[in-house]
This record gives sequence, C-alpha cells and structure tokens, in this order.
Amino acid sequence: MRQKTEAKRQQIMAGAARVFEQRGYQGTTLNDIAREVGCSKVTIYNYFKSREDLLKAIIVEGARPTMDHLRAQLAGEGALIDRLRAFGRTYLILVMNAYSLAMMRLMIAENDNFADIFAEGSEHDIWLHVSAAIEAETDGELVDAGELAAALRALLHGGSHYQCLIGAQTPPEIDALIAEADQAIDIISGCLKT
Repeated sequence: MRQKTEAKRQQIMAGAARVFEQRGYQGTTLNDIAREVGCSKVTIYNYFKSREDLLKAIIVEGARPTMDHLRAQLAGEGALIDRLRAFGRTYLILVMNAYSLAMMRLMIAENDNFADIFAEGSEHDIWLHVSAAIEAETDGELVDAGELAAALRALLHGGSHYQCLIGAQTPPEIDALIAEADQAIDIISGCLKT
C-alpha cells in the first residue's frame, strides 16, 4: 500500500479500537466506526472485508511490535533465568495495561468468533518461543519445557491479572507488576537445570 493509504488504514484501526473498547464488539457497527474515523463505510470496506476482519487486524497487528520485542528478549544473550525474567516483566506489563485488558475481555466475550486468534495467533506463538528457549538451554533432565512454559503462563495470568480481567481490581503500579513477574520466575527457577 502507498503510505497515504496505510495511514488511512491505521486511522481506521485506531478509531475502531476506541469504539470496540467503549461499546464491545456486538455493540459496535461499521457506521459507528465510520463516524469515529470521519469516513464512510465504503472507505472501511476498501481496507477490511468485515467488522470481524477489522477487529482481528487490530489485535494481531497491535500486538506484533511487542511480541517481536518479547521474542528478542528470549533469544538474547545471557543466562536463561535472566532472559525469562526480562520476558516475564515485559509480558506482565503488556497484558496489564488498560487497552490489553479491554481487548482480552472483548475476545473472551466473543470467543466463538475469535478463538482462532488465541489458538493460532501471537499469544500462542510467544509461549512456543518460551518453551523453545527453555528447551534450548536445559539438558532435558528434570524439566518438560512445554509444561514449564505453561506453568509460567499460568503464574503470570493468575493473581492480579485475573482480578483485573474480571474487574475486581485496577492494574497495580509498574513496580508491583515487576515484583509479581519476578515472583513467578523465582517459582519456576527451581525447575530449571541448565
């Protein structure tokens, strides 16, 4: 796409994200999005096949830069535990921001329409990278890399993330999130034999 059309595409995605966050997927029409963006429905259809296609693009493309950064942290230099700690901190800060929580709530509410984003998307992919990083650094004794990655995921998504997701609390400050991520890494560190 030419730069001008890519800028319009990004403008549509940003406006749609605001409306989806406020009204939910079912409560949002393409007319609502067009009003927010200041364009016509035809313009939206020039870029996206459907409202569903638009939401998928927002979620997948919005997560791409952060997921690339997380993969780079896992593949970086240094001890595995240090790379996992950096990953855990960044990941928890990412999933605890208001926008991520809103998008996750939206995807949970619309699970029938968006289950493939979870099953095949960047969230699934990043945990395969965690498992691969563990596998590459361990000698295969005493640890199943996939199970350990799943345990880390459960630890990071438990606690305050779950409470924030259901609206029982507001996201903690960054220092508290870092401490929570560090605690999760400390728990799994005893299972690592490198």
